[in-house]
This record gives sequence, C-alpha cells and structure tokens, in this order.
Amino acid sequence: MTTALAHRAAVRSVVPWLVFALVLTVSWSVTRGLEVQERLVLVIYAGALAAWCLALSEDWITGALAVLMLAALDVIAIREIVAAARHDLVWLLIAAYVIAFAIRRAGLFEVLSAFALRRSMPVSSLAYRTTALVMATAFVFPATSVRAAILVPIHRMLAKAVDDELTDRAFALLVPSVVLLSAGGVLTGAAAHVVALEIIEKSGGGRIGYLGWMLPALPVALATSFAAAWLVMRLFLDHDRRRRLICASSGTHGRLGAVRVGMLSVVAATVALWMASGWLGIGLAGVGLLSAFCLVLLTSRLQPLAIGDMGRAIDWKLLVLLVSTVLLADAMVASGAAGTIGAGLMAALPHAVLASEAATVALIACLSMLAHVVIPSRSARASVLITAIAVPLSQTGFDIVPLALVIALGTGFCQLTPYGAKSLLIFASGTDSGSFRSDLVRLGAPLFLISWIILVGFALVLWPAIGMFSAAGGNEVGGSAFNP
Repeated sequence: MTTALAHRAAVRSVVPWLVFALVLTVSWSVTRGLEVQERLVLVIYAGALAAWCLALSEDWITGALAVLMLAALDVIAIREIVAAARHDLVWLLIAAYVIAFAIRRAGLFEVLSAFALRRSMPVSSLAYRTTALVMATAFVFPATSVRAAILVPIHRMLAKAVDDELTDRAFALLVPSVVLLSAGGVLTGAAAHVVALEIIEKSGGGRIGYLGWMLPALPVALATSFAAAWLVMRLFLDHDRRRRLICASSGTHGRLGAVRVGMLSVVAATVALWMASGWLGIGLAGVGLLSAFCLVLLTSRLQPLAIGDMGRAIDWKLLVLLVSTVLLADAMVASGAAGTIGAGLMAALPHAVLASEAATVALIACLSMLAHVVIPSRSARASVLITAIAVPLSQTGFDIVPLALVIALGTGFCQLTPYGAKSLLIFASGTDSGSFRSDLVRLGAPLFLISWIILVGFALVLWPAIGMFSAAGGNEVGGSAFNP
C-alpha cells in the first residue's frame, strides 16, 4: 500500500514536468520559419506560461528565469532590466507597502474600525458598513493578502459580537470577498494594476494616472462589492438573523490620539495628492515616498521601528514578478511575437466575436474571471492574460487600455475555489475548511454571473460615456473603447 502511494506521488510530481517539456517542444516546432529572436521569445514565453499554470515554481522565480534567459540570448539588454526596476510605479508600490506597515504598527485601522462599528445596528446594516470599511483599506494597503491579514482581527471582533455560527460563516465569506473585489477600484489596490499600467504604457497605450484609473474602475469595484454583501446576506442568513441588532465594537481598541490623527491626516493628504497628481504635475512615487517617511516618523513616536521589519513588510518577490512580466511584454512587442500571437487569435476567433465590442468584452471578462481556477496568483493571472491577449490584440488594431482594464478587474474575482487567492486561504484557515469550501461554491456561482454582468455592462456603457479615459488624473488616453 505504501509503495503504491509512493508510486502515485512520483507520477504526480513528474507529469507537470512532462507537460512543460511538451509545451516547449510544440512551441519550438510550430514557430519554425519565424525570425530567430521572435521564435526565442515565443518559446520562452510559452514555457513561462506553462510554468505559471502548472505551478512548477514560485511565480516570481518563473518570471525572473524567463527574463534572465532573454537577457542571456541578447533579446533584452541589461539597461532595460535596470530601467524597468527603477520605474516610478515600482517605487509607488514600495512606498505603499511602507505606508501599510506604518499604519499597521500604529494600530490606526483597528481604532478607526472600532469607532465605525461602535453603534448597535441590524446584521444586514453591519454587513454593508463592514463592506464600506473593507473597501476603504484598498486606498492605503497595496496587496489583498496584506489587507486580509489586517482584517482578521476585525472579523474576530464581529464573530464575538454576533455569537452565531451561521452569521460568523457569512462574515467569513464577506470580508475576503470584498477584499478581492474592491481592490480593483484603486491603482494601489493590487500589484496586478501596476502590471497593467506598465504594459499599457510600454505598448503605446498612453500613461494613466491615479484618478484616471479610479474613474472607470471604482464604480465596478463598488457595485461588485456591495452585490457580494447583498448575496451573502440573502444566501446564508434568514430574515430574523439579518434584522438582529448587534454592537460589533466594545470600544476597547484605544483612543485615536494626536499621533494617529496626524497619521490619518497624512494618509488623507496622500490620497488627495495622488488623485490630483495629473493636474499638479507631481509624481505618484514621490508623493508616496514622502508620505511613507512622514508616517514612519509618526509611528516611531508610538513604538520603536526596526529597518529590518520595514524591509520585510515589502513584498520583494511580487516586485520581481511585476518587473519580469513587463519585460516579457516589452520583448514580445519588440520582437514581433505579440503581432504573431495577435494574428493567430484573429484567425482563431470567429469574425462575429471580433466584429462585436460586446462579444469581445464578454469573452475577455469571462476568461479573466475564470483564470483563478488555473493560476492562483492574481499578479501572474493579470500578467499572463494581458501579455497573451491584450498586447497581441493591440498589435492588430484593438485599443489595449480597455482590454487591459477588463482583464485587471476580472482577475479580482477568485470565489470559485479557496485556492484562487491568499485572502480566501487566510479566512478559510480560521474556520471549518469543509463548510468554508461549500459556502464559497454556493456564493461563487451567482456572484460570478452578477460580477460578470457588472463588469461587461460598465465596460460597454459607462466607460464610453466618460470617454474611456479623459485627460483627468494624468491619463492621456482618449477615443472610443475599441478600434478594431
């Protein structure tokens, strides 16, 4: 029996590598006749895509190895790698991680949460207020896993207040779902957005600012987040439980105090400056770094801070993945590989789909929302889909901006499996895993349909109505949503 189990485990460990080797072999075979550089880029990209999907290694290692191979083959110059690593958006993410670190160490969010939830209210009202509170964290915390970890104590506070298993299970679904869906509304809400913006800019789609992202994305995030809250309340709680009065906060999380008031003022000023950066002509990264410096100084008045702790708070692996995927997209465009993939997509897709804005948006949104079943990392999903779909189609006449935005927002949906996002795993670990998985499936199916309708509807109706990005917020993109 033990031998049989060991044999099966060995087979399971070998099969992904055999699939990976098959992908490389097939990609090398079908690219015969192309220019050498273009062929190399396509084969390396196919290998990276297969490695991401098969989870052969950590996402950042796969991306870094792909870039190093391109550099060794003289497809990418070292100066390009250095330039990508020094990009303003990379420094913006670094600043956002330090800002989140300072806020977390100061306990600012816990104090504000206790204040916001201090009054007695029905469970349904508490759910919507919690949704708004979770959404607010997207403006200052740069990663969904970081936000989920910060919100675990808030969920514990809610669980203690409701003292009911079904209601506790409902909030265990609600909090991570809103974390994931609300992230899309803000540029700093997820690293996937920075990936999208860098690829858009490198592909000639123009530069999009903080407010330029919020105008089309925040309404989608708001609508899907509150739709999730409504669904959770209706699917898991009866009328009596929804109307039950609850006081979530005991008011024991401390006073705001002068230091925390100062920190709150700095955060508010930072968001305001980010939104006005296009009009004021100031860089997002510069504002973020200055804010991070001020918040660290203020936090140090409450407790001593170690540089090492600050460094560990930054997700360096995610930054490596970000830079790697941008460089891969650059190589695809420069070598002509993106145009080859685009031509292949144009030939493979029915003409009726390509000729219809609605069909194109609907298909890309569906693929983006389902991708978490195959690729667990949101940043990797966005990278794969933008480089495999948006960039190639942009080489055939499509506008890359709405394509990339649909993909970036669509990858925020992860509710069909608990392994689709770290945020879900964090909350699953604190509850009965079996019930959480079944509850997630029960929520995921209707939420997928509603979120898909919202994303497609906003992309086709709201985005063209606002010019699919005006010059606001530093965004220089104009024109219709699609130009096939």
